[in-house]
Amino acid sequence: MRKRFDEQFKATVALEAVKEEQTLQELAEKYQVHPNQISAWKKKLLEQSAILKYSKSHSKEVADCSTW
Repeated sequence: MRKRFDEQFKATVALEAVKEEQTLQELAEKYQVHPNQISAWKKKLLEQSAILKYSKSHSKEVADCSTW
């Protein structure tokens, strides 16, 4: 049976991985998940944050254009 992790847990682990204060192996032992799973969550977090950053900057450009 597979373990299911909620989004908050995934985000917490991924944020710790992004900080790089501990190795993936250390985080895996701490949270009892496989290092590859942490890498996947970290990758997803970074991709989503890049999309969010782009969408915020893009919406600002659209707002700036609408004031002309």
